[in-house]
Amino acid sequence: MLTRRRLVAGALACASLASSARPVGAQAPEASLASVAQALAQRSEGADWRELAAGTRWAAAEAPTDGSPPGGVSIQTLPIAPPFDEASEAFVLGADGSSRRLETGGFDLRFGGPGAGAATQLRFRGATVFDLARSDQVFGTAARALAIRVADPRGEEIPVFRAVWIEPAVDGDGLAVHGLLDGPSSTAAVRLALDRRRPGVCDVEVSVHPRADMPSVGMAPLTCTYLHAPGDGRPADDRRPAVHDAEGLWMLNGAGERLWRPLSNPAQLQLSAFADRPPRAFGFVQRRRDLIHYLDLDAGFERRPSLLVEPVGDWGAGWVTLVEIPSRSEENDNIVVFWQPAEPLSAGQAHRFAYRLTATDEPSPGAASATVAAVRSGPATASDLEEARRYVVLYRMTGGGADAASAQASVRAGSAAVETVRVARISDDLVATEFVLRRSPGVSVDFRADLYFETGNPAEVLLHRWP
Repeated sequence: MLTRRRLVAGALACASLASSARPVGAQAPEASLASVAQALAQRSEGADWRELAAGTRWAAAEAPTDGSPPGGVSIQTLPIAPPFDEASEAFVLGADGSSRRLETGGFDLRFGGPGAGAATQLRFRGATVFDLARSDQVFGTAARALAIRVADPRGEEIPVFRAVWIEPAVDGDGLAVHGLLDGPSSTAAVRLALDRRRPGVCDVEVSVHPRADMPSVGMAPLTCTYLHAPGDGRPADDRRPAVHDAEGLWMLNGAGERLWRPLSNPAQLQLSAFADRPPRAFGFVQRRRDLIHYLDLDAGFERRPSLLVEPVGDWGAGWVTLVEIPSRSEENDNIVVFWQPAEPLSAGQAHRFAYRLTATDEPSPGAASATVAAVRSGPATASDLEEARRYVVLYRMTGGGADAASAQASVRAGSAAVETVRVARISDDLVATEFVLRRSPGVSVDFRADLYFETGNPAEVLLHRWP
């Protein structure tokens, strides 16, 4: 399905950027957008390609250049940053053959579901960032096609989409968005496939063509905002109890464990890497769906979707890598997660990854008998402000045949001492564990808390950090 785009991406990868001073958004030598577009159009089996916005195309003879194309799909042009440079030769082709330059390049796409059901919303808004949501949701956690050198001392490399094509399926139930992205160290071809019968679901294929070996690359990256939540300590002069697109990183690892890592807005840059082989799923999850948790009538945090990545095929060994960046503004996407392969992506080869991306309201993916509902902590005693900390973890029972009365807990914290682990049944559907961690001064502690039952599946595993 990606064959033509892979060929173009491979050709682009063979061309090195003229100099390190060339901006990422500048055109790569010997590969103008116009020539690429012409080559692809000539191979389109006679389809009538109509340019709707800078770098976006609709392939259908009857597709208008303005308004809503047929088949329940509407497209709106948006400003895109960084903008296409003058060399990109972006234009709109009118029905009469006339053309004009555009100052925008990006789009909103709404692909209708069956009948009056929910539709899929897809938005491209700069660099390689795209948003996915159902029509009854509000955009929140975003996806990116590729992440390169995130939180690296050399600085992050941000590739950009040079061209994007929209391709409707013949049967009308499917639609694909193809993109070519480019940056100093690589090019890539991307395909996003939608099906109107599966609102909020996007099947992604990425073919990466490195110009040089890439030891620090992130596949299936997601990014979101996390400022604070109850238990973090509310910032001064903010009426809202919580401000976040997602409250936790959820993972299903190759061993079948369901893992929950609460997000944080740290005082300093914080990186966490969770080794796996191969990953089965991961994503940012927004569990609280009640307005009272946020008290923001405009932002719609309670309607922002969880975004889950499900790899297709064997991705091998690597790490689910979480980056948490200090932030004072909800305008910043300060949390990033991605899959980092254990082996560098070698130059001169095509590296292909496929996965399903799902926007969902489901608070508890998978089949754990209990999920983490809240984590609270504070000094163990008035005299142990730095060396000992007491944690309380609240679990919500989700069924699965587990008996809350039989719950048992264990905590592992590396070099830190674990003291007084207790389990209390709060109600038929709530179980709490309490424990104390004791550490050496100034040493951060990563710990794991497990909850087991005599019957049924275990609870989600809590992974956390005492900074």
